[in-house]
Amino acid sequence: MKSTETEAEHKAIAFRDRHGLGLAPIRDLVALAENRIGLDLVFEELPAGIDALTTKDGETGKVFVAVAATENLERQRFTIAHEIGHIEFGDLVEGFTPHENNFDAEDRAHTFARHLLIPREAMHHLLAEVNAQRFALELRHLSSLVQFFGVLPTVAAIQLREESWISDDTFSQWEQETAPRLSVLFGWDAERKALLATSAQKRPSQRLSSRAVDLYRRGLVAIEFVASVTGRPVSEVEADMKRFDIEPAKLSSATDEPFVIDEL
Repeated sequence: MKSTETEAEHKAIAFRDRHGLGLAPIRDLVALAENRIGLDLVFEELPAGIDALTTKDGETGKVFVAVAATENLERQRFTIAHEIGHIEFGDLVEGFTPHENNFDAEDRAHTFARHLLIPREAMHHLLAEVNAQRFALELRHLSSLVQFFGVLPTVAAIQLREESWISDDTFSQWEQETAPRLSVLFGWDAERKALLATSAQKRPSQRLSSRAVDLYRRGLVAIEFVASVTGRPVSEVEADMKRFDIEPAKLSSATDEPFVIDEL
């Protein structure tokens, strides 16, 4: 029987291979999840202690994930990767799915997310490029991994310990580190702050927004519907439609439906 570590790593490698990701960092995890996997992600303020809420439609199989809008960019990325892990392993059930009552599934999704975001082979390559030596790593090496792969310091530290790059004592120190502190210490705080404007912002699902605009162009929904889906003022949406010459088509007959919610 495969261990959770082995099973989750193999699943993460297979996922990367299937989507042609190779060993490169996944820069836009949201685009990957929405455009290539078919998830609907929405970023909202969630109750304290909840990183995401996932629901699956029993009839269509569509998966909708509400992700916490947060300035903890790396945690948000890990959360999305974690939810992808649940989907890859078929853990989701109909309706809303909090997973904390299933420790094995949670542990497996966590491990999947770690290997998805920071593959062992890719980590070895990066460390080899800077002539790093096992059990002689410095904090700057951890910082490089966190910045390059966009992961939590704890996640990078676990991967380093699992691959015998650091001792248990070093791991105990490094798992307490934070990305904001490392970014200031090693000069990449400006780059990180530029990304926070997105991670901390409440925003709608790209896929749902796109489908709402498509329905509007086909004359099947009103501009107010687009504004509701995208979470923007009607006047702002109207201005954008006029600016980019996006107009609703006229219904071809009296039998045409004026509103088609099922297509969302």
